[in-house]
Amino acid sequence: MTEPLEFGPALTRLLARRALTVAELAGTAGVPAARVTAVLEGAGPSDALVRRLAPALGLRTADLFVLAGVRVPLDLKPLESRAGRRVHWIVRDLLGLPADERAGLLELVRSLPQEERTTAPERPTGEPRGKGAGAKVVRMALNRNLDLFGLAYTMAYLTPSYLSPSTYGLIGRAEEELTPDLAADFATLLGMDPGDLSALTGIALSGPLPPPGPEVTDAVALIWSARRLSDAQLAGVAETVDAVGAKLRDGVARG
Repeated sequence: MTEPLEFGPALTRLLARRALTVAELAGTAGVPAARVTAVLEGAGPSDALVRRLAPALGLRTADLFVLAGVRVPLDLKPLESRAGRRVHWIVRDLLGLPADERAGLLELVRSLPQEERTTAPERPTGEPRGKGAGAKVVRMALNRNLDLFGLAYTMAYLTPSYLSPSTYGLIGRAEEELTPDLAADFATLLGMDPGDLSALTGIALSGPLPPPGPEVTDAVALIWSARRLSDAQLAGVAETVDAVGAKLRDGVARG
């Protein structure tokens, strides 16, 4: 998809999918209906409006900024870009753990305090600048503190998609197609309903999709929560995951 993905038509499709009226959305968001109508008709949304609409739609606010073509505010960006290099390794190890251990590690990540930002956020390597569907799904993924390398590995761990980092870069630049199957796999990584992502990107899915397994759901939740952590905090999480895995393997060996 090479043409720009305009937010008004995308939001219109999402409202139709949800059988949601402008008045209902505006009421839930606590904004005048005229402001929503203006966006549907092509007006650019303000930061304040995006922040109101996202929870009303049940979407992550940072994702809606990307989908709306509005720069993601500083407070919604990952805390420390170098921490992202650890994410896909943590995901790989987390997937092999029992449900109770995954739950404990997710609770640990969520419980860690929010540290102060000490450096300006870096633009992720390979972040696309286009306005097409491929650019937007890749940008949403990278805003989870993944670079293209981490994106490729994480998608391979969580979904059937096994593509090179450079291929994801091409998809972001609209030089490779964002296929229906790949869009569905992005929905898994992003923790979005595939039908919602289809409406927001205009890419029809190939058919009904089974829900992701619980281990994938836990990994996706961890990826999102980990984006607010520092490199030192994630290093501690990685050590904990390693220790839990080693303990379980030792128990199996002894048994």
